[in-house]
Amino acid sequence: MKYFLFSIFISLLIKPVFGKQGTVKEIQNINKSKYSEVCTNYKLQRDIDKKRKLKIEREFRKLEYTFENPFVSLNPLKRAPLSGIIKFKTNKKYKVTIDLVKNNGKLESVNKSNIYTNNHDYIIKWLYPDHKNEIRISALSIDGSKRKNTIYVKTNKLNKNIPVAVRQKNNRYYNNYISTKYLLSFVENNKTAIVDSKGNYRWIIHPLPMSHTVLRDRDHFFISHMGTNCLIKINFLGEITNIYDMNKYYFHHDFTFIKNNLIILVTKLNLNSVQDHIIEYDTSNNRIIKEWDLRKYFNVKPLKKKKKLKFWKEPVNDWLHANSITFIEDDKTLLISSRYQGIFKIGYDGDFKWIISKNKNFIKDNLKNRFMKYNSNTKFDENNTKYHVNNLLWPDGQHSAIMINENQLFYFNNNGGNPKNRKKAISSGIIYKINEKTKFFELLSHLGTDEQIFSYFISSVDFNFMNQNKILMYGNVDDAYNKKISKLIEYDDNNLKINEIDFIGDNIFSSKYYY
Repeated sequence: MKYFLFSIFISLLIKPVFGKQGTVKEIQNINKSKYSEVCTNYKLQRDIDKKRKLKIEREFRKLEYTFENPFVSLNPLKRAPLSGIIKFKTNKKYKVTIDLVKNNGKLESVNKSNIYTNNHDYIIKWLYPDHKNEIRISALSIDGSKRKNTIYVKTNKLNKNIPVAVRQKNNRYYNNYISTKYLLSFVENNKTAIVDSKGNYRWIIHPLPMSHTVLRDRDHFFISHMGTNCLIKINFLGEITNIYDMNKYYFHHDFTFIKNNLIILVTKLNLNSVQDHIIEYDTSNNRIIKEWDLRKYFNVKPLKKKKKLKFWKEPVNDWLHANSITFIEDDKTLLISSRYQGIFKIGYDGDFKWIISKNKNFIKDNLKNRFMKYNSNTKFDENNTKYHVNNLLWPDGQHSAIMINENQLFYFNNNGGNPKNRKKAISSGIIYKINEKTKFFELLSHLGTDEQIFSYFISSVDFNFMNQNKILMYGNVDDAYNKKISKLIEYDDNNLKINEIDFIGDNIFSSKYYY
């Protein structure tokens, strides 16, 4: 009797996670041999950063650096060639404002202090490459007295490995938004950047091991390397200020904020599937506080072995490929783009809300009523060009799903991962109107169809909540220049194209507005 009860207990512990079509397998799905050293390298780089900062402090103390003759160090940590530091001391307490003279002669804020102090230590950024940058420093004392100074910082040309903006054009209307900046992440490792609306590089981190996602946090950025179980936080100097250990979870494509925590798409160690888990990570306490296992909603297809896998050991089941995630504060839900299964929404509590997908056979039987239905009365775009429902209007190989208001979904529709006839495939930015109560959605617009561009992987969209502008980033465009090329297109609130930049030299994974 005891043996019988024990057998039942053990059987409950090891019951299949995938349901009828799959079970958890204890295998080494992570290619540790290739990426295990990345987190160790981050720690070594952080130690190097500390030593370089101590060296800077020793240099600063050698002389009396004043407001009129400040200590200036460009790229002090050797990975941010368009950033630097300014240090000096004053007898009286001042609060300081630092501005850069832009190429058009206007001033751009670089740093602004709200604290009166005698000891001044500021990061300078937004410097132009290969340029004698004019920086104006203003100081205001407690008693109201003012001081001004102008210094010049000469920057070098950027590394040859950095993609170049080969073509940029905007219409007259865009002059109202000329101060816009775009935060770029690249497919090739070891760099991320910010460019202005003219395609000029204004900040770049290179080299530092990282993959194709970057998340801004005020004056810091979260980055990681795909296939590693750690994140790092850096500032505008590229200084590693924090390292976060995710233990048995390995970073994949995307992360976003949930208040002060992070929601991260991950792969869980020792399963035969990848890119199908989410964790909530508390960066203040460096701990994982919640997990979502996306396999519980779907019938996971049997494993199909793939050869020459870059990030994972065989066998591996890349059945979902979750590639973007957004936390929606209003209703406490997670919006997830799955490259192979569509776009779906789940509650913070794990309740499955809805899904938009043309594949109806993979979801659990009890969730089949959660499918959104397409309203066929909207089969047209802004140019009244008709499209079939099973072509451009359904997500297919898509990326970067976001809600731009409470009922409008915006995403980059790659329109297939690798179709047989690429010449007929067109990628675009699609906006749906979602009705969660009736479970119907309709097409409002799809941007970029007139470009006739196909990007079979990567790419992104973003939305500017201040002026309703939108970005399409075609991260990998057919080889017009016989080299890797990416195209950024910006539209205004009326979906009028207002800016366009071509980058040559690397595929750009995503572009986001820098606020």
